[in-house]
Amino acid sequence: MQRFPLKNGVYSNQAHVRVPEGTYEMEYGRQGFFGEATHLYTREMPSAWKRIEGPLKPIALDCRNIETLDQAESRGTPTLLLQSMAACARRSLSLYLTRRSEPMPFLYRTVDGDELYFFHRGTGVFETEFGILPYQQGDYVVIPKGCVYRVVPESPDMLAIIAESRTAFGIPDRGILGSHALFDAGVIQYPDFDQKRSGLNGGEIEVQVKRAGFRTKLFFDYNPIENVVGYKGTVLPSKLNVRDFRPISSMRYHVPPTGGATFASTEVFVGTFAPRPLGDDEVLRLPYYHRNIDYDEVIFYHEGTFFSRGGIEPGMLTLHPMGIDHGPHPQAWERDRKGLTKQTNEYAVALDAVEPLFVTPEGMKGAIEAYSTSWYNPIEARELVSELA
Repeated sequence: MQRFPLKNGVYSNQAHVRVPEGTYEMEYGRQGFFGEATHLYTREMPSAWKRIEGPLKPIALDCRNIETLDQAESRGTPTLLLQSMAACARRSLSLYLTRRSEPMPFLYRTVDGDELYFFHRGTGVFETEFGILPYQQGDYVVIPKGCVYRVVPESPDMLAIIAESRTAFGIPDRGILGSHALFDAGVIQYPDFDQKRSGLNGGEIEVQVKRAGFRTKLFFDYNPIENVVGYKGTVLPSKLNVRDFRPISSMRYHVPPTGGATFASTEVFVGTFAPRPLGDDEVLRLPYYHRNIDYDEVIFYHEGTFFSRGGIEPGMLTLHPMGIDHGPHPQAWERDRKGLTKQTNEYAVALDAVEPLFVTPEGMKGAIEAYSTSWYNPIEARELVSELA
């Protein structure tokens, strides 16, 4: 049943257009940006608390300052940054950081979920049962649950996040925009079976299998990757580069973050923020203040200048938990109100998690304490550098 909005006090008839002077517009909505919503108009910035106590707070992590086990030692594993409380249940999500500097000396597969890699930097290849799949900066790589693979870096500077979802990643419905919107399936790349090979040869070949977070080691006299001589089907690794992503833009309508939907499972919606022109002076160009009460929001900042945040640099990650208002930082809001924000030049990955996420002790090693009150006390990048020094 369609419901029409009730209206009282000071408000804008069209969402995000001609926001009344001296007010802030905040969206109080369900199902992230997919469901019903009410817009509240406030005198003060909704997220400008001066102090916050307790575990439910915005957090920024500098992934560049978090050392991982696979960075220091070839047999090391990625570092778990964020995990839902229901880690072994049906609806769960885990977020890892990998900075692997040497090839895996073993093969690996997980049955805990599909893995979505996003490479912030580094080059190399995935050796898989289906062939060789190269990776480079800006690549999303989807590894289906149960696929045997090996990561072989070709540069020492890898930094990637891995979102592990209990259920499979797929491409969201583009609706009236059609199946070629955002990216054409023709740009998706798959492993090259003709180049299938593995650098692990001779002696015992080790395969590590992860289930419920624990690893079991299997040992073979042959290489399971080279044992595959052919295949037929649709379950196999794939990749997409962010530069092949073509964002939706409009001069008269504020396109919400859901307009960048790239991948989705039942646990998480993954969106891409890519450079795009913004609307005219009547339209609120910045991401609006919102109270997302159904999803935790994670953003990994990949490249460019992040027009809605102060003090955030490439290689950082933020978590905004459900129930806590958030939106653009004060300096970004002022730039937009003055008409200075005409386009974006950022690349970022957004993840909306269905279950609450919690930061691990290892993840907290990269935490930036000043971020939780940065709407009241604006921070700049140079302040973060001195704080982390």
